[in-house]
Amino acid sequence: MMPQLRLNKRNIYLRYTIAFAVFCLCVLFPFILFGKSFLWSSDGMAQHYPTLLYSRTWIQEVFSNLFSGTTGSKIPNWNLQLGYGQDVIGNVINFRPFNFLWVLFPRCSVDLYLVLRTVISLYLCGIAFIKFIKSKVEDHTSILFATMTYVFSGFSLFFLARHTFFLEMMFYLPLLFVGVETIFRKKFSLMFILMIYFSSLSYFYFLYMVTLPTVVYAAFYYFEAVEKEKRSVLHFLSIVGIFAVQFLIGILAAAFALLPTVFRILDSSRGGGVESDSVLHWNMNVYENLIKGMVDTNQFGIYGHVAMSGLAVFLIAYATSASKKSKSMRNDLWQLLIYALTLSIPLLTMVFNGLGGKTFRWCFVFSFWVSVVVAKHFKCIFKPNVRSLIRASIITASYALLYILVVEFRHGKVGTGLGFVLFYLTAVLAFAYCYSMKKDQEVAARMRKRFSVFMMAILCLELSIKSFEMYSPYGQGYISSYADYGKIEEAGRDNPTMALDMVQDDSIYRVDANVAEVVSKYLECNYGLRNNVNGISSYYGFSDKSICNYSLELGNSTQNIPFLMLGFAQRTILNELASVKYYATFEGEDPKVPYGYSLVGSRERTLSDGTLVTESLYQNDYALPLMYVYDSVIPKQDYDKLPVNQKEQALLQAAVTDADLGFPTKKVVSSDTNLYTNQEFRDLLTALAEENPALELKDDGLLVKKAGSTVVVPLAKGLSGELYVLFSDLEFESLNMYELNEQEFTNRYEEVKNAMAASAWTPDDSATVSASFGTRSDVVSLYNKTYQYAFGKREAALNLGMVDVPQKITLRFSKTGMYRFSDMQIVVRDMERYESDVKKLLSAEITDICVETDVIKGTISSDQDKIVCISVPYAKGWTAYVNNVQVPVYAGSGLNMLIPVKAGVNEIRLAYSTPGFRLGSIISFVTTVLFVAGYIFVIILRRQMRKKNKEKDPDDEETQSKKKDVDKSKERTKKDQPSEPERPKENPYPGIKRV
Repeated sequence: MMPQLRLNKRNIYLRYTIAFAVFCLCVLFPFILFGKSFLWSSDGMAQHYPTLLYSRTWIQEVFSNLFSGTTGSKIPNWNLQLGYGQDVIGNVINFRPFNFLWVLFPRCSVDLYLVLRTVISLYLCGIAFIKFIKSKVEDHTSILFATMTYVFSGFSLFFLARHTFFLEMMFYLPLLFVGVETIFRKKFSLMFILMIYFSSLSYFYFLYMVTLPTVVYAAFYYFEAVEKEKRSVLHFLSIVGIFAVQFLIGILAAAFALLPTVFRILDSSRGGGVESDSVLHWNMNVYENLIKGMVDTNQFGIYGHVAMSGLAVFLIAYATSASKKSKSMRNDLWQLLIYALTLSIPLLTMVFNGLGGKTFRWCFVFSFWVSVVVAKHFKCIFKPNVRSLIRASIITASYALLYILVVEFRHGKVGTGLGFVLFYLTAVLAFAYCYSMKKDQEVAARMRKRFSVFMMAILCLELSIKSFEMYSPYGQGYISSYADYGKIEEAGRDNPTMALDMVQDDSIYRVDANVAEVVSKYLECNYGLRNNVNGISSYYGFSDKSICNYSLELGNSTQNIPFLMLGFAQRTILNELASVKYYATFEGEDPKVPYGYSLVGSRERTLSDGTLVTESLYQNDYALPLMYVYDSVIPKQDYDKLPVNQKEQALLQAAVTDADLGFPTKKVVSSDTNLYTNQEFRDLLTALAEENPALELKDDGLLVKKAGSTVVVPLAKGLSGELYVLFSDLEFESLNMYELNEQEFTNRYEEVKNAMAASAWTPDDSATVSASFGTRSDVVSLYNKTYQYAFGKREAALNLGMVDVPQKITLRFSKTGMYRFSDMQIVVRDMERYESDVKKLLSAEITDICVETDVIKGTISSDQDKIVCISVPYAKGWTAYVNNVQVPVYAGSGLNMLIPVKAGVNEIRLAYSTPGFRLGSIISFVTTVLFVAGYIFVIILRRQMRKKNKEKDPDDEETQSKKKDVDKSKERTKKDQPSEPERPKENPYPGIKRV
């Protein structure tokens, strides 16, 4: 038998590997059964899959540039295919090792890669937990049981395939705790530094999410590990300083990834601030779902998932009853209590969530401490304290009763979690009774072993059932939102932009892709990056806020959340300003094709799910190139005062800027005819509200008492142009209609029933206002203040396309509540003015427009001074050159870049560099070199010190060898003698208690 390979029960990692393989196969079986991949159709297809595809291209381009000897940028920083053209570093490119692992797989094997990534991530979570807990718990069965409850907690069940990279936090956290303990003992921990480093590489948000629990743990561990007489303010500050230095080393080493991300966060549109009735308490429904969600797979709040094992409930109750015996155990319970309170109080949730909204993405920390308690108290099943056992049983039964009361009050269903709580309670009590009757030690030992195997099998069954309950169509049906296995690559092409192969066009242009259903629009986000075209859709968390602001100020109806751009709702002028040359759709003869687009061709196509669609491609006859020119300006302060419909016309007629460019100012000429003014619309609503009890006109808007209520607006004859329904300061407030119920109740029963319904009511996060005109429609999403990404009042311009026949407009309000607005109009736009404005933007000859790695080039020829507009979002990383002379770049025209040029021929070159990337790379390089050099120096110094100490020792090597032989002989003699009580070993770290 090889002495180094201990393939027996003492090898905890081998036992874990075998158990993990069995549990993983059982828990992930729904994906196998229903033939689903590990790619979530929503964010997975829209964000994760394009990220993987571009990461491969990015790495290939980096190596190609490094070894080709090309001048200029070696590392791509910017890409036109990302939305409207955005920075890739810290947005689509992150430095997670797992993302780069994808390069080793062929593109057709993406399904296999996703499976391996998920399984390996889960496996590493268990390895990290064992690394932490094995120094505190000796019993391997206890460790295995606790590890499985951590690896397959409700958090990981929900996120394992939806957002696999969230599992990284579950891996980093235990190893950071290991690093904390090492620092207390040895003052230095390479593990701690590496975990901070990898957390920084992964995601700034993740760094925060694991750092705060680590600080809490270090604070508790300080009082547990440091002897009381050694504690002082100076000692505490010295410990803090030691941690801060090593934390800083990890941060600085990752500065090349972290610094650009921080800059992007500051300039991004991402934010969150879910409101509730108070920052001190949630709405009642959150608490009700939380009580069930402790053991069930149902979600509480936003991303709240715990679903702990039923046995964990009993063991926590037991630990609470017996906590007086151990200071370490009390510290564990205190930390568990802290995170339980954090689940219960919105203010604390915001703190642990990095003030990024009241979401529960951090609740894996709660699951971690649950598993720690399980590991430390699993053995109590075999040697229970009678009083603690009784108390634990009472506490467990009390929780079960509370669960049942919540279900009855909410008229909900009892989940499998409660059944397992009661089963484990019964099994433990039965075992405790039977075990206490056994006097034979060998029989008792066999009984313990068999019961441990039985409990492990039940745990596997419990986790498998919870997974099936969460994913299967017979439960919550999450499995339906995942792409079919083997069809990811095919589904990625389920986009109208594939119709571009009908034309051969090598110019630089953008394409607008449209699918009918809103849900499908979400799935097709980032189609540009995924299908290798320049699109006008973007869905990444750190998109520049200027894009969102531009979209919102123009009333873009498809702007649903701040960092999600679905295009411009086929609005002619907005597509024109974005240099859209082609429009692709699955609608066949689309009734909402923008003005001036002619059909290139149509064809039938079968999608990955077998659906037969008609794919059509249209070409813009008035398309603007990526560069066009203005000869006048509109001051930004004048532009801001314009109504939403005139703002887009202003952008077509002059450059909007707050800079003094020395060009003449222009007054906007509107070609819109107002069919309904605000007062006329209010008069119409007043008349309709008198006939419809579901509507009530208020001074600030419309109260809708019945979901789906409609308002029909007749239109005059002689319409010809683009039709818009306009709202100003539009917002939605979800109201409790039971509280507003003015009905007179005939009896007490009806009154109480209404009161109970009012108390159980939960607000709607969102609502929609849609407008339809014949077969054409448009819809705008509104969010209640409770929604995670609510942005309050908004402008809305609902585009109903080109019209030339009299019809009526139907407005539909999807949810009950208050729809507030300060102004509402219906306008029709004459498009003759549009044609003349576009021709003016092409008054200068523009040639040689090209886009290279981080570079945009073009040549402008004009007999007058012009303002060149580059239809690419302005960002701080751009530097402009005109005829090789650096010139300033101005942000203007709502979103784009402006460069004034003199008359004549001007060669324009714009180069992009990610803000903070170069500086961060220098910091990372210097920090890494200094750290490695210092680390090697310390190792060499320690060896020299040991060598000097050895030279000072009078005993030579022969004497040392003889001493070793004597020691071995003494050890053999000791084994033959009766054992004595083991004496406590001397503490080698003065001031640090043994734990």
